Amino acid sequence: MFHAFFVFSIRENFDIFDFTLDPSEMEAMAALDKGTAGRTFDVDFLPSDEDITKLPEYPYIARDEY
Repeated sequence: MFHAFFVFSIRENFDIFDFTLDPSEMEAMAALDKGTAGRTFDVDFLPSDEDITKLPEYPYIARDEY
């Protein structure tokens, strides 16, 4: 029983890729792009004397080439 349910769940999870978007839906999604402002957030609320954008672990690149 457990194995059958597990296999069913895996198959069901792959069904999320079973769809298509028409051109108007693609345009609507593209209009949601906010550029860099949509991919980053303001971290000025963090208590720090160090500029976190200078840290090697800082994950955001200041460019709009995406």
